[in-house]
Amino acid sequence: MPCVLNFSLHKIEITKEDIVLKIKKLDTRKGAGPDEIPPKFIKLCSDELSLPLAIIFNKSIKSGIFPDRWKIAHVIPIFKAGDKTSCSNYRPISILSCLAKLFESLVYASLYSHLNNYICTQQHGFVKNRSTLSNLLEFKHYLCQTFASCGQVDAIYLDFSKAFDKVNHSLLCQKLSLYGIHGCLLRWITSYLSNRSQLVTVKGYSSSPIPVSSGVPQGSHLGPLLFVIFINDLTERLSSPALLYADDLKIFTSIVDEKNCLTLQNDLNVVANWCSSNLMYLNIDKCCVITFTRKKNKIIHSYYIHDTFIGRKDVVRDLGVLFDEQLTFRPHYEQIIQRGNQLLGFIMRTTKHFKKPRSTLYLFNSLVRSVLEYCSPVWSPFYNVHINNIEKIQKRCLRYLSRKHNFGRSLAGYSQRLSKFDVIPLCTRRRRYDLLCLHKILHAIINAPNLLSSLNINTLHRSRRPNVFSIQVYRNNTSYYNPLIRMCRAYNELVRSGRDVDIFNDKFSVFKKAISEILKDEVSNYT
Repeated sequence: MPCVLNFSLHKIEITKEDIVLKIKKLDTRKGAGPDEIPPKFIKLCSDELSLPLAIIFNKSIKSGIFPDRWKIAHVIPIFKAGDKTSCSNYRPISILSCLAKLFESLVYASLYSHLNNYICTQQHGFVKNRSTLSNLLEFKHYLCQTFASCGQVDAIYLDFSKAFDKVNHSLLCQKLSLYGIHGCLLRWITSYLSNRSQLVTVKGYSSSPIPVSSGVPQGSHLGPLLFVIFINDLTERLSSPALLYADDLKIFTSIVDEKNCLTLQNDLNVVANWCSSNLMYLNIDKCCVITFTRKKNKIIHSYYIHDTFIGRKDVVRDLGVLFDEQLTFRPHYEQIIQRGNQLLGFIMRTTKHFKKPRSTLYLFNSLVRSVLEYCSPVWSPFYNVHINNIEKIQKRCLRYLSRKHNFGRSLAGYSQRLSKFDVIPLCTRRRRYDLLCLHKILHAIINAPNLLSSLNINTLHRSRRPNVFSIQVYRNNTSYYNPLIRMCRAYNELVRSGRDVDIFNDKFSVFKKAISEILKDEVSNYT
């Protein structure tokens, strides 16, 4: 790995004021850690504790030693599903000392501002202004561009086996030094990672502590950042496009002939070699390949890792969204509709004694609507059959509230119920989400340079209300409803209708309020 050092960071100075600001943000609802000091106590005594904590924290960094008492983690097993006697069916939740996490958060701020300049653009996990949405939008945009030319894309999804627990501490510290972390700060991070221990606590009983020889600390502030740095050099070695969300890696490329398949296979070999060099392991059983195309005669190539062929799938779950081969998203619609109806049924059964409809709506918004709107700019439907099927869930909820509170006769139509309960149709909310997403991309609130560079500003003004964004004509619906194209088209329609919105100069809060008011006026016309 080449040295990318521009300037180094070898020490951090923590002030009393920094500690007071961090303490004010503590969540007092959380319990105490292994040191049995609850956050509420620290918050109530912030003025008295800030000075001694500043002395301890600065002494720890200057000496390059992280206190051993703060290296202990209590692991609480949370049952997932299956056989309760199998340890693999439990999710471990690590509980750390509150003072240790407070210390980490102060170090994290300085460490992230230095390392952020070196984090690859393909990484969307644990990075500011990037998320699952930015990851999936870039991927969908690439697929739609290929579909516009009736092409084919092969995508390989790779799964690392217990990636966060397998990080080698020596290799991680070497990589940190190459990114400019030196001196007492590097010694402090080395001490922070080494000689850690954890024990399991269940129903008041605790196991004997065992040492943790590898991995980044779970439940910590620094753990995710350190893992991102550890895996950061992987994508630099690949010749094909790739996207990361923490340890979720997908490699993809447009397939024109067999040479493109061989290029993708070479990248797989690069990943396998990187894993061998970095003491990481791929779970080949969970890796898969999917071919995105609408062509009848698609190119089928067998990909392998260490002489083991990777299984093929017709539908793959990518960061919570189901992608099918032809990008119809029908499996995803079916899944969220089924899940939404199940959750709505649960709400209707458990809120029979609720007297205020607003309380039931709060539950609907948090449990059901969040499922129906997760990453909607990626999969937003354009056929009425899918739009109506998703909308039926909210219709069912409002019909239930109307009958329960004796509004059945007076609120005969869906539009009347929307107005009565002050609710916006889901399809309108998706349009609003699209427009807000476009504003975030333009102003780098969503850090997606590839998407930003694909926006074409219209410089020809042949009418009084010209289109702000220039949109290419596409032959198929998949490319026509490309998320980025759909967002630009929605804003062009607002401008042509004479709406007073300025996506370039308005702040996000002002733009959001204007869009909400405009779309709310359309509710009365909805049937």
